[in-house]
Amino acid sequence: MQAIVDTILDQNNVILSRINVKDRGGPGSNHAVNVSILSVALGARMGLGRKFLGELGFAARVHDSGRIGLDPEILGTPLAEADAKALASHETHVARGVKRLLGGRLSDVLLKSINVAFLHHYRFDQTGYPRMVTSKQQDVFTRIVAVADDYDEGTTPGRLYRDALSPSDALRHLLDHGATCWITAAASLTPSWSRPWFTP
Repeated sequence: MQAIVDTILDQNNVILSRINVKDRGGPGSNHAVNVSILSVALGARMGLGRKFLGELGFAARVHDSGRIGLDPEILGTPLAEADAKALASHETHVARGVKRLLGGRLSDVLLKSINVAFLHHYRFDQTGYPRMVTSKQQDVFTRIVAVADDYDEGTTPGRLYRDALSPSDALRHLLDHGATCWITAAASLTPSWSRPWFTP
């Protein structure tokens, strides 16, 4: 992770080109690496120090660890085409990620990673998941990873939609709907598809 941090700080154009590799090894195979690179690049732009960038990169790398063991059919279906049962199953990955990460030796970076894994689909306006009885704020790591995650999801074919959004469309969407769950706000991009389960 520190090598990624050093490369981003010294020659970010080289490593940022890596995020153009999309699922060459199967659904989601590059997603965690891409989110890690994007998160570190965004954190560096915000002025975070090397130590925090390393921790951020690690948290981003394991943010979707709860997707391990999910039904391959669910992982291979764009969320826009998934039925309610598949979507509900997909939602469980945040709690599964926490459980998986709790199996490791607890440390400061692991606790930050658990928070990221649990809340990276929960939004400032309380849309998304997991659903909370009381509102919760994302910390800075989780907010950064959520942005990087949304961007990579949107620009990767077969993740949210069958066809990927262009980088400019994905950025425009993030700027227009930054505090809102990606899928809820994405109804403006795909008017025929909207899921009530993403509303608070």
